[in-house]
Amino acid sequence: MLSVSAKREEQYSEDDRVFVRERVMGTFTRRVYLSEHLDAEAIEAVYNNGVLAVRIPVLERAKRRKVEIQKTADTHKAIKS
Repeated sequence: MLSVSAKREEQYSEDDRVFVRERVMGTFTRRVYLSEHLDAEAIEAVYNNGVLAVRIPVLERAKRRKVEIQKTADTHKAIKS
């Protein structure tokens, strides 16, 4: 599970008067369950200009791969293990 916690605060000077606040202030937490196909050890996160970007790479064994299908003359032949 990936858990992200933060605290949102606004700072006002003594001369500022707030009439309407469009964002909720305070602490919050977001939890995301990670798939077993993701590499939790290689997570990268960057916070820039108010945006948090989280990169979670896919494990090599979970990536797509191309499998060649072989054609045989015997249609009832089983795959040998």
